[in-house]
This record gives sequence, structure tokens and C-alpha cells, in this order.
Amino acid sequence: MLLLTHQGKNAITILRRRAYLMTTDNDPLKYNKYIAGVLLALLVGILASLLADRLVHVTPLKKNAYGIEVAPESTDGTAATAAPAGPASVDELMNKVTAEEGRAVFQRKCSQCHTADAGQPHRVGPNLHGVFSKKAAANSEFNYSDALKNAGIVWDADHLSQWLEKPQTYLPGTKMSFAGLKDAKDRTDLIAFLMVETGHKGK
Repeated sequence: MLLLTHQGKNAITILRRRAYLMTTDNDPLKYNKYIAGVLLALLVGILASLLADRLVHVTPLKKNAYGIEVAPESTDGTAATAAPAGPASVDELMNKVTAEEGRAVFQRKCSQCHTADAGQPHRVGPNLHGVFSKKAAANSEFNYSDALKNAGIVWDADHLSQWLEKPQTYLPGTKMSFAGLKDAKDRTDLIAFLMVETGHKGK
């Protein structure tokens, strides 16, 4: 009886030791398990990368999606600065088929404040029929700003282009609150339309 009791105590002691080893850092296989986990993670990453390369095919572009213009170099090796393009000459305007496009620009940007046909009334701004080649503020029936009255401008292609681009900058003190036409083609088309409305024949 005493022998069985002693053997039972030994068995219990052994089981307790095994349980202790399994629940503490004294597990002799602990570091092996860590290393195995790291290697498994690396293997999974490599397999995922290989699978992605097979599923996704990247075709290189033959040319850039967005072209970048680089200023040409001058003879001394520095980047040359391109001169700003001025307005087209009168004859260039007359030779372009732009009057109808200019009419559309006029309807979109100017018709709220101006009329262009002969005999039409003034609005917030004056009637513009015959404006090309006329002196600024020449219509005695319209109350122009003092700045425009004293400008001494004759409305040619150059003056009209600068005026249409940003009136407040071109002639400070003007009553015209128009923000301006930034697009050079819109200005060219509109000037061509105004020239046609004046009956200008060119050379």
C-alpha cells in the first residue's frame, strides 16, 4: 500500500513537471518553433510575389503619356526663352476662317453686356458694330469711363487682343469688369468676328 502511494506521488510529480515545461519558457523546442514560423512567412511572401508576376503583365509605354516640352538651348548653353506670341496681323486674321468661331465666343462671353449688329441698342457696355479701326470711346451716345476716354487708343488687332486678355490690367480705371479671355485662340477668333462686323476688307 505504501509502495503504491509512493509510485502515485512520483507519477503526479512527473506530470506536473511536464505541464510546467509546456507552459513556461523552458520549452526546449521554443526557438525552433520561432525559426520555423519566420521561414514559413518568407516562403509565403515569395510564393505570393511569383503568383502576382504571373497574373499581372505590365506592358511598357512606347512613349510618355504626358509629353514634357523642354525649352531649346541657346548657343551659349543656356535655355532659350521663347518670345511671347503677339496677336495675328489684320491680314492673317482675315485669311483665317475664324469669324464664325468668333461669333460663338461673342455669344458666350460678350453678348450679356454688348450687341454687335448695326442699329442695336447699347447694354451695360456699348454696341460694338464698327469698333475695329475706331478710336476708343468714340460713340457719343454711351457714357464711357474717363480712363477709356483719355486713352487715345485706336482699336486694332494688337490693342483689342491686350484689352480682351484682361481689361483692368491693360487700362486701369476702366468700368469694364470683364475677367478677360485667357485663351489666345478665343481672342483671335473674337477679333476676326469684330473685323467682319466692321466690314473690314483687308488688303
